Amino acid sequence: MQFHHNGLLFVVNETLITFDRKLVYFRWKVYIHTVMTTGLVFDIQRFSIHDGEGLRTVVFLKGCPLFCPWCANPEGMLRKPEFLYQKSRCIGCRDCLSIENGPMSEVSGELVFSSREVLCDERAFFCPTKALNIKGHFYSPSEIAAVVRKDAVFYGPSGGGVTFSGGEPLLQADFLAETAQILRNEGIRCAVESCLHVQQTNLETVLPVIDEFLCDLKHTDPEIFRRYTGGDLSLVESNFLKILKSKVPLRARIPVIYGFNNDDKSLKSIIRRAAEWGITRIDLLPYHSLGASKSTMLGREYNLPLTMMNPEILIPYREYAEEQGITASIGG
Repeated sequence: MQFHHNGLLFVVNETLITFDRKLVYFRWKVYIHTVMTTGLVFDIQRFSIHDGEGLRTVVFLKGCPLFCPWCANPEGMLRKPEFLYQKSRCIGCRDCLSIENGPMSEVSGELVFSSREVLCDERAFFCPTKALNIKGHFYSPSEIAAVVRKDAVFYGPSGGGVTFSGGEPLLQADFLAETAQILRNEGIRCAVESCLHVQQTNLETVLPVIDEFLCDLKHTDPEIFRRYTGGDLSLVESNFLKILKSKVPLRARIPVIYGFNNDDKSLKSIIRRAAEWGITRIDLLPYHSLGASKSTMLGREYNLPLTMMNPEILIPYREYAEEQGITASIGG
């Protein structure tokens, strides 16, 4: 018999003892095992300067409840490991074909990326040119903390620390909270980048151990938000208000996307909403197509423009935000 209680796994062995066929009792042997929390991480980026204050290590957690077509990290959408295939690196060695349940197949003499799902034994997988890569590996909180603390000497002078990004890091709230607690105990500041499309219980789990939130405020129209992202705007808004009530510092980030919210009405409505809520800092993030190549490597289509947005067109909206009492920047 086994059961969980307070983060512990209890395994109980039961032994039946009899004496003179009259006395019957049970001897209980209880073995207590800690249940290891693990997180699915698809990248760790050191020396970042765009994901919070100062110099930062960014930990990208896999899985997101939204499916934004402009996503810069499409490999972070699904909450399971995936293969990325970069065809330009392939030398045609065909080693990948020898792996049982591997991602490649051969059709009419050509190598074909047939499945991005990781069904093979990861330990048996090897691509000499890294044309194939697995995105998504499981880590314990202590393993992530060991990576983050490597650069701890740089965090203090710059006001930096660690940022948990994604995907959507709040989907893995227990792992995030446990990792952040380890790091905060060592004086390392912790930030979270989030779309806030999660249950409020997830947010409540991490609130006590996070020093700053950087949260997407994508739109104020529920129907447009649902049509383009698949999400419920009311859930996002309730989580914004929850953070603001907690007094944990929050910066709103507005990704400005062609055909979604780059019109005057939408942008001004988003900025006014931020002002109404008492948000004092926003980042206007001009559209880029950095997710296009990775979408191709995942075998997905990317149907948005490949041209970058000129940041100068957002200057009037920075000025509009400042008129509302908000400190605004263009770019992260």
